[in-house]
Amino acid sequence: MNSLRHLVYAGQVDWELITAFKTSKAGEVEYQAQAAVTAYAHPTTYGRERNEISCLETFKCRSSRALEALAARSSIQMVFK
Repeated sequence: MNSLRHLVYAGQVDWELITAFKTSKAGEVEYQAQAAVTAYAHPTTYGRERNEISCLETFKCRSSRALEALAARSSIQMVFK
């Protein structure tokens, strides 16, 4: 999270880790997660080191909605805290 905050990723500084899990299929899980919340896609553009960065991997929805959608689509076991 510190790297996201430090980079001001997507123009935001309040990044917070809401859950974590281990998997050997990180790419597949990331794809499933993004597919699960595609209706909430919220692309942004922000400046970093004099460059304009297009951020296509940002979404605007409640974290609980994203986690539930991922759990429903994913073959991984998730523990919600």
